[in-house]
Amino acid sequence: MTAVVDTEVRQPQPEAPRKRPPLRRRHLLIPLAAAAALIVFTIVAAFVESPSPGSDSFLSPRAAGGNGSSQLAKSLEEKDVTVDRFTDAGDSFFDAASSGDTTVFIPAPDYLNSSEISRLQEAAIAENTRVVFVDPSRDLLGSLGLSEAGAPRIAPKVVAPSDGCDLPEAAKAGDAGMLRQAYAEAKSSGGLELDLNWRFCYDDGLAWTGTGSMSFVVAGAADPFTDEYFGEAGNAELATGLLGQHRKVVWLDKHSLTKEPPPSETLPTPDGDYTPPPDPSRDPIEYPNQGQTNPIYDAMPAWMWAMLLGALVLGVLMALWKGRRLGPPVTEPLPVTVPAAETVHGRARLYRRAHAYTETLRALRAGALHRIRPVLGLSSQAGDAEVVEAVATRTGWPREHITATLYSTQPTNEDELYNATQAIDALVSAVENASPQGSN
Repeated sequence: MTAVVDTEVRQPQPEAPRKRPPLRRRHLLIPLAAAAALIVFTIVAAFVESPSPGSDSFLSPRAAGGNGSSQLAKSLEEKDVTVDRFTDAGDSFFDAASSGDTTVFIPAPDYLNSSEISRLQEAAIAENTRVVFVDPSRDLLGSLGLSEAGAPRIAPKVVAPSDGCDLPEAAKAGDAGMLRQAYAEAKSSGGLELDLNWRFCYDDGLAWTGTGSMSFVVAGAADPFTDEYFGEAGNAELATGLLGQHRKVVWLDKHSLTKEPPPSETLPTPDGDYTPPPDPSRDPIEYPNQGQTNPIYDAMPAWMWAMLLGALVLGVLMALWKGRRLGPPVTEPLPVTVPAAETVHGRARLYRRAHAYTETLRALRAGALHRIRPVLGLSSQAGDAEVVEAVATRTGWPREHITATLYSTQPTNEDELYNATQAIDALVSAVENASPQGSN
């Protein structure tokens, strides 16, 4: 018996034409990285160029130019205001500060320790006294009943005195570069046992209060007091007005922190008070002086350096990930036999991923020449001009078009590569069929 098997013969289905992928958008990594580097450089430069309270010339009446305040001191002397300069917060400074009819100018309040701040607040209660601070620390602001209103600006801004500012010196000066750190009244009453009613000018960049004959002024920027910006807008009028309300200015030109005096410990005894000898184990540890640090490192906070380090590590990892190879290409035999079509497609995908348009066209031209040379009766040693002449004679194509198709055209994008490929296919077909396709 013969079994008949009904076998269905499947006809090969025509392959659907593959859509050409859209052009890849320009990568934004390089311009974004350049913009980020520019922003970081601008911030670093602004911090480096900003006045440093630790510098001996910072708001010093004897320093001329830059961050010095010699022009302000000269302006005060022209108004018959005596300027007394002190380089430490000793007894003579506090005696002068509490002498009355005095303006006490503290350009670097961060270098006052707690005991000096307490003595300064006691001296400020003297008759007809004003104390002017420049960008004080949070602890000192808290003792005065103030707080910082947000983060400081990178650079001071010239602003108007703002509505509701009843400080006569601000109204007379007008616009000034006083807005860098803004202030607000703290919820607590502060360390002073006084009812301080704080008022604000220059978009909260200047805080001031008055209690009887005593007043405090907190300036959020140092620029109006410096020689560099003294002549800008109303800075000269404002700085001179803030310090020139009394006949004398006690100027603390101090730029280093004084150690706190050790507390005195006395033990009462039946025969009287007894002061024990100092215990060496209680002395503070003296660390060796490491010298001055890099100003660029000091200008940026620790979190900024951590962010930059993280960005550097991320950039190295991205470079390793995006790198095409870590060394020269190495050839080795294939472990298995791979179909030619699969090899071609795989190589084409690699070229496409690397945007190797020129290399791709060079490989296509080499394949085209390999096919048409035998048809033209030429050897592999035939020169470019000989090939062009043979193709023109056989197909009738213009020599310029043949030269551009086989040798000179260099694509720069995927569209140009596609057009060059179509031209090569047409030329090979014309040579093999001996018909002048594509001729004018």
